[in-house]
Order: sequence, then C-alpha cells, then structure tokens
Amino acid sequence: MMHFIPKLQAATLVFSIVLLLISSSVTWAINDLSLYERGFDKYNISETSGIEKSELLAVSERIRGYFNSTDKSLDIKTTVDRQKRPLFGTKEIAHMKDVKRLVQGNYIIQVLSLVAVLSIFISAKLSFSPGAMQFICKYTMWGGIATIALITTIGLATLITFDQLFLAFHRISFANDFWKLDSSKDYLVIIFPQGFWKDATIFVAALVISSASILSTISGTYLWFLKRSSRLTQNSYIKY
Repeated sequence: MMHFIPKLQAATLVFSIVLLLISSSVTWAINDLSLYERGFDKYNISETSGIEKSELLAVSERIRGYFNSTDKSLDIKTTVDRQKRPLFGTKEIAHMKDVKRLVQGNYIIQVLSLVAVLSIFISAKLSFSPGAMQFICKYTMWGGIATIALITTIGLATLITFDQLFLAFHRISFANDFWKLDSSKDYLVIIFPQGFWKDATIFVAALVISSASILSTISGTYLWFLKRSSRLTQNSYIKY
C-alpha cells in the first residue's frame, strides 16, 4: 500500500499538469482581446458584417465580460450598417449560454488541477523525504512531455480534418441545435467564421506546447542538477 501512494501521486501530478496547461491556455485565449482583433482583421469582418472595427472590439469585450460574469444572457446592441440594433437573435443568445457553461467548466478544471498540483507539491515537501524535489521535478517534466505529445497528436489531426472535428465537437458538447446557425444572417457566425476558430485552436495549441516545453526544460534541468549534486556529495563523502 505504501508503494502505491507515490505511484498514485505521480500519475495524478502528470494528469493534473496536462489539464492545467491546457485549461490555462484556453483561459488565456478566451480573455485575449488581441486574438479577437487579429481574427477581425484577417477575415475582413468589418466589411462582411457592416460593423465598424471599434464596434467589433467593443462586442468582443462584452462577450469576454459575459463569460466572466453572472449574467444569464448576452444582450448586445451595436451599430450595423449605421443602424443601432440588437446584434444576436434568440437562437444565438441561447447558444452563448451553452458556450458560457463550457467556458466556466474550463475555469473549474483550471482551478481544480492547480489545487491538485499544489497539494502534491506541498505534501511531497512536507514528507521531508530526501527525494521529494526529485519526485516533483521528474513528474512535472513528464507532465510537460505528456502534454506536448497529446497536443501535437491532436494538433496534427486538427490541421488535417478540422472541419470534421469542429462539427464533432459541437455534436458532443451541445445537447441541442442552437449551434446550427446561418452564416448569411446570424451575426455570431458572421463575426466569428469557422476560420477564426481554426486559428484560435492553433493559437491555443502553440501556447500549450510553448508553456509545456518551458516547464519540462526547467524541471528537467533542475532534476539533472539535483542528481548531479547528489552524486558529487556521495563521491566526496566516499573520498573523505
């Protein structure tokens, strides 16, 4: 039983780091207004929607605020073709409620995975075991490596079959048809076309891989330093 606990902690640490890196990157993307702006510029949304860029940026800020608030529905009025009007229809507003639940679910995963990682770090340190730091560094490194492997695999699949995966994601994530919108009249898909979501997915994947690489490099380097210091100490003791 005593041997099982460290293995369980190791597996939990690796899994939690994977979840933490992914959920944190998704959180970053959701709240990064520059990501929205780049999408608006790339896909000429101001021209296709009839909404000025300043208004589009205000809309994106309202959407971000909605995700981070307790508001029950997204009520946005903006100027379209020089006329002030509600931007989203009933179906779009209902879909955004579902999206908000996913976003806040991601926030919960981020918090829980962070708590799990910190709990294992603290319990390992409080054990006063001489190998505690090596344990933390080793499985933190493996958490980063596992994340890179997972996201690289998913990322390659996404680049090849994004349309099919995007459709499958909606069918799995939503229990209704509110997400089936008309790109000729529904402004939610006019200002956020499918290409925007592909770019956002690539952005998140790049962010995850970058942060995982940094984490693995730092923890791996520190692990090497700890092992080297341990060997030098043992050799010095033997010579003495």
